[in-house]
Amino acid sequence: MEIKTVSSKNNRDILFNYYPSHSVDEKSVQTALESLKLNHWSNNPAEGARLGKTLFDILNGTGGTLASKIKEASDTDDILNIFLKLPDELNDLPFELINNGGFLLLTHRINMLRLAALRGKDKKRKPNNDPLKLLFMASSPAGVKPVLEYDKEEELILEKMGHIPVDITVEDSGSIDGLYDTLYEIAGSDIVHMSGHANIDENPVFCMEDETGNPDMVTHEKLWEKLESFKPKMLFLSGCLTGKGDGSGQSFACKMVQAGIPIVLGWGLPVYDFCATRMGAELYKTIAEGKGIADSIIKTRQLYRDSYHSWHILRAFTDESPLEPIVTAGQKLKYLPRRKLVYTYLGDSQVKALETGFVGRRRYVQHGINILKGKEHSKFGLLIRGVAGVGKSTLSGKLIERFRDRELIVFHGQFSKLDILTKIKDLVEKHGNKNGLEILKSDIGYDEQIKALMRATFKEIPTIFLFDDFEQVLERSANDEFHITRDALDAIRPLLYSLDWANYITNIIITSRYDFKLEFEGRRLNKKLHDMPLMSFTGADLTKKTDSGVTLTFMEKEQDAQKKAYYWVTPVIRDMMWDKLNDTEKHQMHNNAYGWYDGEVEKSLKNNKYPEPKYLEEALYHATKTDNIFGACKHAAWLSAHMKNLLLFRETRSMQKEIADKIDDAVIKRAIEANAGNVAALLIAYGFILSQLGESEKAIEYYEQALSIKLKFFDENHPSVQTTQRNLEFAKKGLKG
Repeated sequence: MEIKTVSSKNNRDILFNYYPSHSVDEKSVQTALESLKLNHWSNNPAEGARLGKTLFDILNGTGGTLASKIKEASDTDDILNIFLKLPDELNDLPFELINNGGFLLLTHRINMLRLAALRGKDKKRKPNNDPLKLLFMASSPAGVKPVLEYDKEEELILEKMGHIPVDITVEDSGSIDGLYDTLYEIAGSDIVHMSGHANIDENPVFCMEDETGNPDMVTHEKLWEKLESFKPKMLFLSGCLTGKGDGSGQSFACKMVQAGIPIVLGWGLPVYDFCATRMGAELYKTIAEGKGIADSIIKTRQLYRDSYHSWHILRAFTDESPLEPIVTAGQKLKYLPRRKLVYTYLGDSQVKALETGFVGRRRYVQHGINILKGKEHSKFGLLIRGVAGVGKSTLSGKLIERFRDRELIVFHGQFSKLDILTKIKDLVEKHGNKNGLEILKSDIGYDEQIKALMRATFKEIPTIFLFDDFEQVLERSANDEFHITRDALDAIRPLLYSLDWANYITNIIITSRYDFKLEFEGRRLNKKLHDMPLMSFTGADLTKKTDSGVTLTFMEKEQDAQKKAYYWVTPVIRDMMWDKLNDTEKHQMHNNAYGWYDGEVEKSLKNNKYPEPKYLEEALYHATKTDNIFGACKHAAWLSAHMKNLLLFRETRSMQKEIADKIDDAVIKRAIEANAGNVAALLIAYGFILSQLGESEKAIEYYEQALSIKLKFFDENHPSVQTTQRNLEFAKKGLKG
């Protein structure tokens, strides 16, 4: 169908199969355009139905041509594909809403396809008898909000496929050059799925990433330049407004069809991230089953009929190419373990890595992939460092997943020469590599065997060696540097020494809590690995990580008056994480935590506000764990006042006792030297609560200790000294009574 531009008679001709069908008065078209501007139709089904009826009447005319075609297709249970050619000024009208007593795209097997070019009608294409090839790419530049949940999108697509054969490639850089490189490496893809933000200021652009992760506003010309050599059968631009026109009336999706892609999907309005994800996953599942593109789009829309905001803003642009299946049905199912478990074990090892629910670390993944592909000179592997629990094994697992063409040899903790040779022998036998087998049978010695294997065998068998929890083979020296134990050193040294001989085809990944020295013949061999300290999450990665933690009830979220978010890890999780740290790390973490909570308390005091009791409690907890008596006394004094107001006398006594028991003569001496009044304040507070509970004898002991401190700074007439003396006398009277 085609709607012509307005004529001198103030009406528009409607063509059906290139022949005149009817004319419509321009007033009805302008009525539709006015409704379009008001935008009530976008999220109000009643308004959508009203506009949809107007649009149906425009296409149907008084002769009922469209209605008769719909009936014919319905009677034979055929799909009716409406290829709609529009003038630019009408491109944004939501014809997907056509309504004749119901939304026709939901009640019938109808597709509304926007005709952007006229070159594909006579093309022929046979479906491939291979798994569907799908390239998934997400762009999430730094500083661009909202943060997209691209990890969940990738995961949902994989989960949706189940056992259906599909060959999914993930492009991690989010960049235009990364897209081209990946397409080159996989020799093109049936479908390219691009997830990200888009805009339509003067010209439509898709927001991708440059080499540093910052925004790169990509035009349709720039994208076509990279896709032209590996033109996909379908492109899904899963970004807000990719199906909405710019000033000329043409959308990014429309322009990509005009450039040369047969069919492009986009969104006519901003779309909810989770809706776009689910509809995309359903679409690909149906296509991978061997269904036609037309059938797949219909099924996807109708499955999400209850999501009004989403189903009607999915727009399909085409050059009239066949909408037949991309792959054949009836291919052998892939009976691989489904990705249901949260964790998986890498290879045949004890290395546990997150399989589903992976969030964050995008920049680390991007950088790690570049290193392993040889894009950084003189680095042939990775040393991933960080404290326990920050995701070293998870990151290494995610990187390994991206190199499915490489074999994996894994060592967890302790290892020896025999362990390495045994696993190499298993790999070489699996591949039937004669040269490798001869090297392993030779008597040239371990070091020379490894070097010979690196010269030849590991150029022929791409492999990743993963050494996980490497700290188990490290020893701390007197100057606080870490060195490898003798047995482990003898085993790994020739691997690192000759690693570069494999020309980036084989790599080593080491995960460790600590950096270490490995010197041989005046060279630091570990310098062949890129040092990747794994820090705490920041920015977009942190937001996604914490949101996932809240959803899974691992932590609670609260906001202060300035809308600043705070997260509280549940005690079970916290205790579990602490148990993974050694004593030195625990001490450091407690000190860091105390410093933060103490800082928050000081902010409140400076603003003349009572400190948040939860912060006082946490500061006290971390202070006592590091024997920071002065810090514990400071926060216990404030917390005691709060607890007494709640009449929690015995709980207050228990809390104060833990600290008071640690105040001996040495602590009192240090308190006097440091002029630390908090120690005396804690002793007085503890004496007071003991007195209130009738334990006068003990109260006297602590009052006297407090008085001994105060008298070092004040004379007997000072109000503070006199108050302490009165409390002491009161306790003595209680003892006599």
